[in-house]
Amino acid sequence: PVNLYEEVVATPMLWSWPGRVPPLAVRPELVSAYDLVPTVCDITPAELPDRNLCGRSYLAIVTGKPLPRKQPWRTMLFAQYRDTGMARSDRYKVIVRNEGKGPGELYDDKVDARERVNQYDNPQFLTVKAFHSAELDKWKRIYSA
Repeated sequence: PVNLYEEVVATPMLWSWPGRVPPLAVRPELVSAYDLVPTVCDITPAELPDRNLCGRSYLAIVTGKPLPRKQPWRTMLFAQYRDTGMARSDRYKVIVRNEGKGPGELYDDKVDARERVNQYDNPQFLTVKAFHSAELDKWKRIYSA
């Protein structure tokens, strides 16, 4: 099946922009490749495309500026490749294949950073699985059209 392990999806982002980006700064926010277009449009005079984009400019994050209180940064990321979807929060990752017909995966990345123990069928993680799966479904409904 399609692989969405952290080694594949957690690509470090490095910025160098003297005078704009604080040197050696590290930020905890979850950003995604789908945030790149809004960020580039924010930096340049380019207009944001008139499309249903799920991304958001992370210019404030990389320049060390505070985010607006009424617009906090997201706490979950999503990915889709063919029939495989992923919802990732700061602690958990759920991977759903073939509309939930399996095989599914759920990892607690705080306890199992190497993603060796699949908790998808563990009843102790039922709430986590249901929440992340519902958020993934909502994201797909809004942005896959």
